[in-house]
Amino acid sequence: MKGKFKDIENRLKELGITSRFGAFPKELIIKIEQKYNIKLPIDYSEFLMEFGTVNIDHEICFPLLNKYPSARSDGTEGIVNFYGFQEGESNLFKIIDRYIGRMPTTLIPIAESPGGDQLCIGVGEETWGKIYYWDHEQERMHPSIQELWDNVYLTAHSFTDFILSFKVRLEVESESPKVVSIKMSDEFLKLMKKTKNNQSE
Repeated sequence: MKGKFKDIENRLKELGITSRFGAFPKELIIKIEQKYNIKLPIDYSEFLMEFGTVNIDHEICFPLLNKYPSARSDGTEGIVNFYGFQEGESNLFKIIDRYIGRMPTTLIPIAESPGGDQLCIGVGEETWGKIYYWDHEQERMHPSIQELWDNVYLTAHSFTDFILSFKVRLEVESESPKVVSIKMSDEFLKLMKKTKNNQSE
C-alpha cells in the first residue's frame, strides 16, 4: 500500500495540492473508526493522516463513471476541499454527523464538490473503498433505505484511482466570431429603402 500512497503523493504534488494543517496522528483514525463502527480504506487513512484538509489553488476536476442528471456535458465534476481533523466546519466528525440519515449507512462524506454536493467513500462490504458522488439537488425528504441511493453515483473504484484521475480544468473560450441572424419586418425594409432613396436624391 505504501507504493499506492506514493502515487497519491506524487499526483497531488504535480497538481500543487498541499496539506493545510500538516499531518494528523493515527489515534484520530482509530477514534473515527470506533465512533462510527467502520473501517477506513488504507489509502484514504494514509491520506487523512498526511494531508487531511488541503490547499487547492487551481480548479481541479475528475471524471464521473456514472453521470448524474445535472452533470456537466463533459462528464467531469470539481472538488472544493477534503474534510480533515482540524476544528471548524470542515471537521470530518461534524460532517459525518451532519449527513447521518441523509445518505446510505455504508457511505461517509469525505470531500465537498461545488454547490454543496458531497464526495463519499464506501465503508460497507459492498461499497468498501469506492468513491461515490452524492447530488444534493436530488435529495429526498424522509427517504426510505432504498431511496437513499437515488442521488448517489459511482465515481471511482478506489480512493487511489480517484486521486490519480484529478486534472486541472482548463476553460477555453472560443475566439471564433459568431454569426447572428437578424429578422426584419417588411415595414422596416420599406422604411430603409425610402431613406436610401431620399439620400440619393
